[in-house]
Parts: sequence; structure tokens; C-alpha cells
Amino acid sequence: MAVSHLFLTLLLLGQDQPHSPQQALAGLKMPEGFSTTLFASEPMVSQPIAMTTDAKGRVWVIENHSYPHWITDGKPGKDKVSILEDTDGDGQADKKIVFLENATNLSGIALGQGGVWLAATPNLLFVPDANGDDKPDGPPKAKLDGFDLKAKHNVVNSLRFAPDGWLWGCNGILGNASVGSPGSPENKRVKMNCGVWRYHTVSGRFELVANGSTNPWGLDFDERGEAFITNCVIAHIWHVIPGGSYERMFGNDPNPAAYQLMPTIADHLHWGGGHWTSSRGGTGVHSVAGGGHAHAGLAIVRHPDWPANLNGSALMANIHGMRLNADKLTPTQSTYTASHLPDPFQWNDPWFRGLVVTQGPDGSVLVADWSDTGECHNYDKADGITGRIYRIAPRGVRSAKGVRPADLNDKDLLPLLSSGDAWLEEQTRLTLRDRLDANFLNPAVKEKLAEMAQKADKPRARLTALWALANLGQVPPGLLANLVNDPDETVRAWAARLGMGEGRADSSVLKAWITRVQLSGEPSPRVRLAIASSAGRLPESERLDLLLPLTRNLADTTDPVLPLMLWYSLEPALNTPVARAQLLSQPTLPQIVRWLARRAAETMEGEAWLARAVGGEVQVRQTEELLKGWLESKATQAQPKAPQGWDKAYAALEKAKDFDTKLQGLRLAQVFGTPDVSPTLRALAEDEKLPLPNRRQALEAWVVRPRGDLFFLGNYLNSPEMATVAIKGLASGKDSNLADPLVANLSTFREDGRQAALAVLVSRPAWAAKLAEAIEQGKVSPKSIPSHLARQVTNLKDPVLTSRWEKAWGSIQPVKADKKLLLAKWKENLTPESLGKGDAIKGKSLFARSCSACHQLFGEGGNLGPNLTGGQRAEVQYWLENLVDPSAVVGKEHQRTILELKDGRVLVGVIRQENLQGIQIAWAEGEATVPLDAIETRTATGQSIMPDGLLESLNPAEVQDLFAYLMSRLESAAKPGK
Repeated sequence: MAVSHLFLTLLLLGQDQPHSPQQALAGLKMPEGFSTTLFASEPMVSQPIAMTTDAKGRVWVIENHSYPHWITDGKPGKDKVSILEDTDGDGQADKKIVFLENATNLSGIALGQGGVWLAATPNLLFVPDANGDDKPDGPPKAKLDGFDLKAKHNVVNSLRFAPDGWLWGCNGILGNASVGSPGSPENKRVKMNCGVWRYHTVSGRFELVANGSTNPWGLDFDERGEAFITNCVIAHIWHVIPGGSYERMFGNDPNPAAYQLMPTIADHLHWGGGHWTSSRGGTGVHSVAGGGHAHAGLAIVRHPDWPANLNGSALMANIHGMRLNADKLTPTQSTYTASHLPDPFQWNDPWFRGLVVTQGPDGSVLVADWSDTGECHNYDKADGITGRIYRIAPRGVRSAKGVRPADLNDKDLLPLLSSGDAWLEEQTRLTLRDRLDANFLNPAVKEKLAEMAQKADKPRARLTALWALANLGQVPPGLLANLVNDPDETVRAWAARLGMGEGRADSSVLKAWITRVQLSGEPSPRVRLAIASSAGRLPESERLDLLLPLTRNLADTTDPVLPLMLWYSLEPALNTPVARAQLLSQPTLPQIVRWLARRAAETMEGEAWLARAVGGEVQVRQTEELLKGWLESKATQAQPKAPQGWDKAYAALEKAKDFDTKLQGLRLAQVFGTPDVSPTLRALAEDEKLPLPNRRQALEAWVVRPRGDLFFLGNYLNSPEMATVAIKGLASGKDSNLADPLVANLSTFREDGRQAALAVLVSRPAWAAKLAEAIEQGKVSPKSIPSHLARQVTNLKDPVLTSRWEKAWGSIQPVKADKKLLLAKWKENLTPESLGKGDAIKGKSLFARSCSACHQLFGEGGNLGPNLTGGQRAEVQYWLENLVDPSAVVGKEHQRTILELKDGRVLVGVIRQENLQGIQIAWAEGEATVPLDAIETRTATGQSIMPDGLLESLNPAEVQDLFAYLMSRLESAAKPGK
């Protein structure tokens, strides 16, 4: 749908001058009990794109002047790394040191291990400063290269040292990176786009942590050491599990066996519905929901002086909403749920563009404001002058210098590791590591930490000591083996990560974990998740004994991520008959059984094994789940051949006692075409003694691969429960006479059946001609055919047919009138007085006819297009811009694709999924999975699935009625005249 360009233009005209720093500060709204100071602003700092702090409590900030025109010719840039310090404790920086200047493309910073780490696309740079004198010891050195300079606003970002000492970072979906050490050959590089990565600064190892999301820009760790990222567009916060494959805005996951992707943990959006582009501006219902779809920066605040409702919450900048959002993170099974809290900090500054949120010293949270009129999609120019950093803290928490790890001796540092102050804990770990690198660390510290990790009374003291020890090098295997049975689940989880997640595990550690899971199955879902995640780093030969016992915990069937992680780690080890049989020898998570079948069916050997397994030659359980997965694997194959041993397998399935297993066998036989089970399935569908759901399932099985006479399907068109299945079967036929029963029954179909029948009738020229004839003869009202289906006739490329439809239905050509003139016309006509004449009840009927197949409103409708219950529904301008020009700006997930099939059909819809075998395409009335070899041509239109000209197809009274319903409130939607 179209972005509100006019609104944004008008808004920006009033924003050509920024608020002064003092005005911006004065307009900040915050909860009672907090105070905020302007830590720094222009001219001291400008364009702050990234920021961190050091153990002295100082702020290190990147001032970026490369964006939006990244430097690609190797010439020096104007980016800086500056150090800001508050020397007098008044909450404002009064001292600045420029650490590095003339840098290029800087977008991320982390301090530690002897210097400064910088994201400088295409490189990860290290600037040594071993003596800590705030001067580089030498020129920056590229440790990695291959990040993508074509990424625009999706560049590498959010550098952060994890609790165990690895350096983490994020990368966006437009950044198609190929990362390795400089000079590495292409086959030694790691490919990625959107996701999270990590780098071991000593060994030089670069790894993917997780794939997915859109443009993650914000990374932090909670008190358990769990990682989280903030993101834009599809969802705003994700629990990052190493080895995970997450949902993404578009494109396929690199792992072809990731048949399902991990979801967000958020139970809400921060914009008020509608397409994400409509939330730019962050006003109206979007403000109520949280301000908009775009987020950056993340601080999971932990400090004893923060109020309980915010302590431990995730704070992130909402770029369009001029605020910080807050989410409560609640442990849920093996993961978390992120729930919306009231937005605690809101700026009344239209130039506010928060990019960094990070915890600072003395209970503070620091917020970097890029301060500009544009946002991430502004590729023309940046202001280049403005920039603010705000310091937020609970009132009464002194801004004067508190405890600074840099000032303490080794012994006094250790109690700070579990202080409950996230900043203090992190800086203490980093300080210990810096002293080790500089040969200043007391050798007794490692011994003391090992003792604390095993013997400290409080679980969190054991955990943080373990982290600190990991920062100082490899944790002794004996200690990790002992911690396998620690009473605290978080300590055990990290013992798994450190013991097995680094690659090859010490034999004593692996043996201890195998023993534990085989004896107890491991009672904690969080530890089970950590084991599954870590096992993905082990050699495939070491995974089965460790992971198979975890697949037996059927309570994890409803866990949103644990079955997925088990599958991701197990799948490479399950490609032999022995391994598959071992997995299926006992009850197993049903998802994994289905995915195993899908994976096995991708090879001749695996499919022959499936035939033996479902036929009883291999002793396995959960045959029905195996059959479901096997069927799923065939969805994108036009005429798959039966594998070796299928006849014997079917003979066994035919004798199954339960109907579901027998039906799955029949369905597979129908797919393979052997034996011929069409008569059996037809008989079951016709058997009135069977429950109607079973009859429908039998007909669905027949329709999977229709053959022979299709006319019998017309007998089911009078059954509301069977009609849509029959229509799908009729659609596969070429005989134009098959269209006759569809046309004849249009007036009697239930709404879902009528829409499905119309979609089929406009998919073939001869069939569309029969529908046109019915319109001409007055048997079908043109008003009953939605405009998007009528206009699909133009895709059939038959000028005579198009002309006939023009006369029978009305104009089906794209609207050619100037969109600005149309906007002006409708805005002039839809006055408050005119809108007051609308009838919401009639409007609801119009919505059901023209919109509800794709859009949901008040809980009713489809999900192909954006949900409209939120959106800026009370604003006429919002509706006009999206209805008059729906393709002005449209995301890839809603762009219309035309598939011309070899059987003569033309399918028009959006691509839901795509792999090497086929495409899943969806439209308002249904969906289909189409094998690639069945496609004649494929056209990506770049246009919205929503057609132009909806308003032009209605008379003035109908437009008033439709707007009355669209702009109504839920409780008044059914009342006339509201």
C-alpha cells in the first residue's frame, strides 16, 4: 500500500530547522522519578551513529559523515571516533578527545582486548591502544573484510562483546556479505545477509550466530547472558539463539532443510496495523501503539536503583515515534515473551532519530540521537551538523563519579561481577581481560574465578565468575564437566555453551552431558535449548547420543523454538538409515518426525527408506507423522515417481486400522499415481455413512493429483463443506465445459466458494469468456465480481476477451488518470458532510465484497494484505492515498507476481515461499504450490496485489458507505449512519 507521501512532505516542511538542544531536552516526557541531562550536542558532537563506554565511565562515539554516500574509492573520509567525558559530575560532557579521524564508513564500535574495534564497511577494523593513552598505537588493521557496501542502511553494526568474550555484530538484509580475513579465497568465506555474527579476536574465527530478521540494529544481553536484537518492519525484538534460523522480511534461509523458521518473541507491534510503510511519521494510532515499525539500539537495563517495572526491561529507540519503547521480557518455556510496557521516554522533537540506547555508568542510560529530518531510507543527504546524546537516570542517583573498574585492583574487581549493575559487570569483565592482555593481571585471579564458578553460594556469582573466566581464555574442561550437574539452570546452560559450543568438545565434558541427558533427559527447557544450540557446533558424529534423548520430551511439542533448534542441529546427522531408525525407535517430537520425512524424501535412498519404514520393514513409531512429512515434500513436484518398495509399503498401509493412516497412504498413492486409488477415494467421498470431515479429506486427497473425468466434482458444488475442494479440482481441467457448473452455481455458493469459483473462472480465457457471457445475459451481476478479479482478465492477453469484459463489466484497464488529480477530486468530494451520509452497514457489505478477501478489519477477513484494524483509520487522507495509488510504495512481500502455467492457467498473487522445486503463490481466494517445471513464464510486476481504481468502480453513495465502515469504531461499525 502507498506510503503517506503527502503527509510526510507537509510534516518535513515544518521541520526544516531542528529544535535547539535545550528545546529538545525541555520537551522530553519521562516517568516520575527520572531526570535527564543533555550529555552532549552539536557542536561538540554530530551524527552519532554508534556509541559505547569504557571502564573510566567515558563515552566513545562515532561521528559518521559518510552516510548516505558510503565511500567506495578508498579515499579518506570525515568520520571520527571521539571520547566524551563528564569531569565535574553534572551529567554533561565537558571534555572531548578525538581518538581517530579521517575514517570512512564507520557504523559500530566496541572497546576491549587491547584496543578499539570498528565496523567500517566493508571491514572490521582493530585500532590498537594497548597502553590506554587514548592514542592509536598504529594504523587501523582490517581483521575481516567482505561486508557489503551496497547495503545502504543495512550495513554491519551493533558491535558488542558477549559475556564469554566473543565479539558480536549485526548485518542487514540488503548487505549480501562474504566475510573472511583479508585475502581469504571465496570458498573459505562465510556468506550472510540479515542476521547476527560473532568473531573470536584471538583465533580469528568468524561464525554466523543466527540467520534472519530484516535490519537488526541493536544488540544486548540480559542477566542470563541471553542475546536479543532489535529490528525493523516484520517485528521489533528477537531472542537470538546461536544456530537459529529466523523469519525474515524476504528471501530464503541459507539452510534448505530449515522447513520452519523461528518467530519473534514479541506479542505485539509498535505500529497501529496496516502496511508497515504507513507508520512513518509515528502519529495517530501508530503513536498509541508505540510510534512505528523502525527500531534501533537496545539496552536491557539492570541497575538496583531502576524501578521494578523497568529494571530488566528492553529499552529501544523508536525512530519514527520520537521515543524509547519498553518491552517486558518474561521467560516462556525455553525462550521469552516480549510484552509492551508504556513508552517511558518521549521526545517532542520531530528531528529525533534515536540510533543507540546503551547502559552507562552510575545507573544511567545513554541515548544517541542522529537528529535529522530523514531516516534510514534517506539516500540523498544528511544534515551533517546536528547530533545529541541524552543521559537518563533515576532521580537521586548521583551523576558524580561512582565506582570505576579502571580504578580498582584485581581483588576488588571480583565482587563487582555480580553486582546487579549491567554496566559495572560488563566493564569489570573487560577490564580483567585488558589486564591479561597487558600482562598486568594477577595470576591468582583465574584460580579464584574457577573456585567462585564452582563453589560460590549464589548461582549468579557462579555464573558471572564463569563468564569472566571464559573472557580470560578457555575454561578448564574439568570445571565445565563438574558444572554439568550444577543446581542452577542458567549455570548449566552456559556450561553447555562453553563446553560444546566452541567446536570440538573435550571428551569428559561431552560424556558428562550425554550421561545427564540419558539419565534425566535434562529437566530444564532452557538447558535443553542450550544443549541443542551448542550441539550444532559439534562434529555430526557426536550429535546423536547427545540430542536423541531430548527429542523424546514430548512436552516440548508446544515450545516455539526448541523443536526447531533440535532439528537444525540434528538434521545433518540423520542422513543414514541407521540414524533415522535410531531416532524413530521411540516416541519423538512430531515436528521432527515430519521434517525427517521431508528431508529423506529429497534423495532416492531416503525415499526408498521411507517406503520400508511406513511398510513395516523398519521398526519405527509415528507412521502417520512420517506420511505427513512425505506428502509435504511432494507439494512442489508435478508428477513424482513412486520410490523403490512403494508397492509393498502401500499394501501395508492399506491394512491400517485407523482411518487417518489409511487416508495418508491413499493420498500418497494418488500423488505417485500407483496403484490407482482414484475409485477408492471417490467412493469414500461419496459415502454418506462417513463423517463429513472424513469425506472432505478423501476428496482433498483425490484433488492432490486429479486424473480422468473431472465432471463428477460438480456434484459437490451444492455442499458448502465440499464446494471449495471441488472447485480446486475443477481448476486443474482444461475443458471449457467445466466452467459451466461453476457459473451456474455462483448465486448459491457460500462466500468463500463464490470467491474461489470466480478466481478459477478468470484464470483461463475460455472460462472467462463463459463468465462474461453470463454477465451479458444478466445471469451474473457485474457488481458481484470484485475489481481485482475482473482486472485479472487483462493478464490473459486476449484483446477480444478484454474488450468483451469492458462492455460487460466495466473498465478493467489500469487507471490512467493522474493520481494527484484523483486525490484532489476525492478529497474535495469526501467532506465531513458527505461522509456523514455514509451507512456503515452497507459499507461492511462492500468491504466484504471488495476488500475482506485480503484484509482483516475488526477480526474479520483474510491475511494476504495488511490488517486494517489499526492504521490511521480516522484520517481520510490515509485511505485516499492508499486506495487511489496502492502501488506507490509496496514491500516485496505484497508485490504481485504473474505465473503463466503450461496447462494454460494464469495465476496472479504474491510469492509466499520458494525453493529449488517450486513456488507457493497466494491470492485473495486461495493458494497453490506450483512446481517450477509447470511454469511457462513468470513476471514480477513490482505492483501491489491491491488493484487501482477501486473507488472509480463504486458510485458516490457506495464510496460514502465504504468510508463510513472503514473509519468507524468497532462498537459502532454495525450502526447505520455511523
